Parts: sequence; structure tokens; C-alpha cells
Amino acid sequence: MLAFYKDPEKWVTGSYIKIGYFGDSDSDLKYQDEVHGSLIEQIDKAVDLVYTKYLKALIYYEGIQRIEQFMFPQEAFREILLNAVVHKDYSACNPIQISVYEDKIYIWNHGEMPSELDSTEKLFEKHSSKPYNPKLANVFFKSGMIEAWGRGFDKIREACAKYDGRLPEYNVSASGIMVLCKACDKYLELLHDELHLVQSEQDDEQDMNLRKMEIRYTRVANWIEWGISMTEHRLKG
Repeated sequence: MLAFYKDPEKWVTGSYIKIGYFGDSDSDLKYQDEVHGSLIEQIDKAVDLVYTKYLKALIYYEGIQRIEQFMFPQEAFREILLNAVVHKDYSACNPIQISVYEDKIYIWNHGEMPSELDSTEKLFEKHSSKPYNPKLANVFFKSGMIEAWGRGFDKIREACAKYDGRLPEYNVSASGIMVLCKACDKYLELLHDELHLVQSEQDDEQDMNLRKMEIRYTRVANWIEWGISMTEHRLKG
């Protein structure tokens, strides 16, 4: 019912995804969105929204080829979101929350993992598949959105390896599952170059404005000096 019904919140409060973009601190919320609809639809809607509105693709070139670089691979992000939906505790009535920053992404859901899978290292090791919501997981599997039970973490690792990026970090606690996705090194390098360029342009503009002010003040001073000289000349005459 939650997977296909267009308004799952009619039956279970909090059956949606909330996305927010944050500035320099956790309290600095710049803008936000909510993704509603069936759970099947929410996955692709949320991924598309995050990668078109919330994440910035930085550009670089290899020869004449133009390449767009995101901070985190989209395939891995999608698998993380799928895991969040399948392992969520819907009785808690809290939405899945995606917090986007300049150089990282957090994905939180009020869910549970098997007690033996309590660290990032263990999650990326070979382990049996024990979905928190097996019926929901079966629906996603049969719809083709999950390739095979237990393969999600392998797909995340493979996507991150192709991107030359870091594996996401999982914090599993009684309050839920928090996933931290850090920007890859290439993105951080491009981001640093862009920020340096912006700062240089701002410095150049500031220098230009200061130079204009100096010229303006020099002209005023020259006019004042000329006025004083003319006044003295007339008085002497």
C-alpha cells in the first residue's frame, strides 16, 4: 500500500522525504523541499531534485571533453536512499531527512539495522540480508529497483570506487541511521579552485574600487588646492 498508493501519508504519517540545504552551520537553513507520492515514486523524484537543485556540478576538461563532477556518485546516493526507505521504521512517523552542505550530504531515517551490523566496516563486509520491512523490500525487488537483496552495499562500493570517492559513513544508533556522504577529492579540488577564483575576482574588484576612490579624492584635492591658490592670488592682487 505504501509503495504504490499516491498518498501514503493518509495511512502512515511521515511517509515522505524532506530535503534541506544548509550554509555554514546546522541552523543556517537556506531552502528546503518535501517529496511526496508513493514510495516507489519518491526515490527517483528525490534523487532528481537533489542532483538538479541541491548539488552543484563543477566543470573540468580532459582534452576537449567537458566533464561534470558532482561531490558524490548519483548511483551510490540512490542506493543509500533505497536502503533508507526499506529499513525505515514507519511507526515512528518521521520523514526521511536529507541535509545537503557545500561539501557533504547527510541522509537520516528512523530505522534499524540488524544488531550485528553496527558499524560502517561491518555493513560493507559480506553479510546476510535482513530487511527491516521484508514485504516492502520484496515489492522494490520485484519492481526492479533493488537488483538483489543484500547487493545494495556492493553497488555503493562499486559506484564510489568508479568515482574515486570515499565510502559513506554509517552511524547506527537507537535514534536511527545517519549516513554521511563526503565529497570526493576531485570535487574538493575543483571547489577550492572555484572559491579561489571568486576571491581573486572580488579582490580585483575591491582594488579597482579603491583606485577609483583615490582618483576621485585626488581630483577633489586638486580642485581645492587650485581654489585656494586662486583665492590667495586675488587677495594679493
